[in-house]
Amino acid sequence: MKNLADTSLNQSNRRISANGFSLLELLITLSIIAILFGMMVPTFKGVRGTAEKLMCANNMRLIYYGLHGYANDNNGRLPYSAHAEQNRLQETMALTTDPGEDQKWDGLGLLWYPEGGGYLDNCNCLFCPSHHGHHFLADAQEKLNSPSNFPNTNLGDEKLYCNYQYSGDQFKNGKNSNKHERLFFNDAHHQNSVILTDGMRTASDFNHINGGNALSTVGSIEWFAPTKSMGYNLSNLPVGQTELPLKEQADKFNGIWISIQDAK
Repeated sequence: MKNLADTSLNQSNRRISANGFSLLELLITLSIIAILFGMMVPTFKGVRGTAEKLMCANNMRLIYYGLHGYANDNNGRLPYSAHAEQNRLQETMALTTDPGEDQKWDGLGLLWYPEGGGYLDNCNCLFCPSHHGHHFLADAQEKLNSPSNFPNTNLGDEKLYCNYQYSGDQFKNGKNSNKHERLFFNDAHHQNSVILTDGMRTASDFNHINGGNALSTVGSIEWFAPTKSMGYNLSNLPVGQTELPLKEQADKFNGIWISIQDAK
């Protein structure tokens, strides 16, 4: 004799298996996945930020090798910066001087152009992977990849920038001093002076969110997190791409350089 109850139960089980999940079960599953994904997103961002910091530090390492090679060929001198010489410290992110008939390579740009020795193997190291403002690699790559034609071509009002701020071949001696001292790699007096940081020409040129990398003359690369005084200086970076009046930019950027030096 057949057991009708058992047969009904078996058919019910087969129907559930054939139909799959119910709508409620599907919603619960999707909700759990969404919650887990939301918990993991900050971790993904943190990993990406750490990777970009390391890539930025590696860029600085490559630039340091270029600076060292240049110094070996020039009696220990770092590449000349016309902008630093004129106290235009806001503009030391530039690879060239101002547009015009006598436009020249300047600062870190002297490491790149072949006629000067070609101390960098790749111009990509001049651009930070965390950069989010103006002056991306794509904006300058065509000119940088054909440097023998530059600056002998008509560039109009263009000026090339990288993503790193160069101290120039000078070091400001004291916060309230107008005196600059020449920097040499073999000078023990300035052996641990900061010579390169993340770009800070304007607020939008600052590469990272919560600090930046700083390269010293001994080749050490350290991460600086803004202190109270440094944070004040960095929060007052110029907005937009306008160059500040000479005295204002000299005072502002000298203060930033010194605060980064003191934070090391």
